[in-house]
Amino acid sequence: MAFRFAPDRPAADEVLRMARAQTDAALAGLADPDGRRVAATIFDVRKRCKKARAVLRLVREPMGEKRYRQANVAYRDAGRALAGYRDAGAAALAFEWLLAADDRTAAELDVAAVRVGLAARRAAAVPQGEAVGPALAEARWLLEQASRRLDRMALDDDGWDLLGDGVAAVYARGAVATRRAVRKSTPARFHELRKQVKYTRYHLRMLRRTSPMMVLPLLEGFELVGDHLGQARDLLLLAEAVDASADGVGGDDQAARLMALADQRRTELEAVGLGVARRLYAEEPDAFAARLGRYWELWTSSGPEPTTAMGPVGASPAMATTMAIPGGDAPAAAVESESVSGSVPAAVRALAAESGPGAGSEPVSGPDRAPASEPDSEPAADSALEGMTVAALRALARDREIAGRSRMNRSELMAALRASS
Repeated sequence: MAFRFAPDRPAADEVLRMARAQTDAALAGLADPDGRRVAATIFDVRKRCKKARAVLRLVREPMGEKRYRQANVAYRDAGRALAGYRDAGAAALAFEWLLAADDRTAAELDVAAVRVGLAARRAAAVPQGEAVGPALAEARWLLEQASRRLDRMALDDDGWDLLGDGVAAVYARGAVATRRAVRKSTPARFHELRKQVKYTRYHLRMLRRTSPMMVLPLLEGFELVGDHLGQARDLLLLAEAVDASADGVGGDDQAARLMALADQRRTELEAVGLGVARRLYAEEPDAFAARLGRYWELWTSSGPEPTTAMGPVGASPAMATTMAIPGGDAPAAAVESESVSGSVPAAVRALAAESGPGAGSEPVSGPDRAPASEPDSEPAADSALEGMTVAALRALARDREIAGRSRMNRSELMAALRASS
């Protein structure tokens, strides 16, 4: 079942269902890591651990601090056991995005030499077969512990009484992280902000059906910040990789130029991400949670949000923002145009296809065209897709959790949606 609440089921049951679904899917992947390539399995397991942690954060207080910490640590450590296998892939993808975003990258560098060096580093960092076995075994053992804890979990509250405090607490942590990043912009503080943004983003995904017209544009904003800060994080990994092995990318001079381009681009992305985050976190946490709580009450008492003659309210032009990334990148959210400049580079698609969905880190997982693992909407017929605007196509892609939709043009969106049907 989907990663979202259902209106006709108790919220407590839904919380346990979603946590269980993520845990079971991760364990299934670890049981057969070669079934979808090891790198893809690692990415998928890490993503599911983060989603399970986001679910638990909704009910941290009702669970009790001890039980919450035990379960959270199990998911956290399972993800950490696999973290060492992703950074090299993230650096390679970050270089391709840098090529697409800044013409100087290709003009000033020996691109082939950089690609060869990063590919070699990536291959060395992602072992196959027996070499990766201990990490996979550790992650599996930890997730089995988490699974047993879910079996023993009981939640007394229900409805918004169960969820509201968790929504407010996570949002409050994001607000604190934003203020800290404003006071002093460091990679560590941006990384913390990105983590908190991701948790609220997952909460909004779970709640998106309560009022699509109101929640989906808000979700788009959190996704935009996450994408910017995630790509900035990967550019930092790229600079660190180049600094550690200048000879591997063409020598000291080329390494210095590449690091300077990556740092400049990273600063631009962080500035935009922080600027949007300040607006997303302008609300008081209790007010933010209370607003979402009112949508919840309307949804559970009066039924789903009405649709309009133009189609689903959630696919309205209100979601089409034209906030562009400095430096010539594509708009980070929907735009009403036939194509989006700076769409997914072919090299990025190839890298992601090789490593599975979201190779590297999640925010730069744009090229993934695989079907969403948990589709939330009935497949649209081809004729229906043809008649939809880019904004509506992107809204449907968001609903199906298709990665990289903000960088796809019309034809790419339609192809991804057909593949997910």
